[in-house]
Amino acid sequence: MTKCVGVANYSTEDMLQMRDELAKYGVPLALNQVEFSVLRRLPETSGLLETCKREGIVMQSYSSLAQGRLTGKYTKDRKPPSSYRFSSYPMKDLEETIAVLEQIGRERGVSTAAVALNYNLSKGVAPVVGFRNPAQVEQNVQALGWRLSVEEVERIDAVSLEGKATALWQQG
Repeated sequence: MTKCVGVANYSTEDMLQMRDELAKYGVPLALNQVEFSVLRRLPETSGLLETCKREGIVMQSYSSLAQGRLTGKYTKDRKPPSSYRFSSYPMKDLEETIAVLEQIGRERGVSTAAVALNYNLSKGVAPVVGFRNPAQVEQNVQALGWRLSVEEVERIDAVSLEGKATALWQQG
């Protein structure tokens, strides 16, 4: 009765093994959800993103805004809650990254969050994003209907972070 399957936090090797096992039953592996953002590019740099594209598996990102760190809401003086564990770099270390996102947002007339989300879309990643109020919905929706230029992606890539591999794939 299963039409397709999605997995979360699978490495390239594990994802392909699952795809092969599911294929024995005629069930496609449709999706791999991993942490991916400007602050967590490991799924791209490890080759997972390219493998997903080649194999027709959607890569979906969670913590696409690094728990608010990529929205402009937090600064080195206004830190996110310590319970925000994904992409938990000190805000002082992210100033250059945030500045580039803000600059592109000003140039495009969109929010910093929209630039960060559009970065995922421009890389071929379907972002999952939360919101707590109408203003956040409006900021996030600004990511739709356009794509960053190659030059803009390169500007962001230059100040992005790869993230770390850990025993728990999604953290780091």
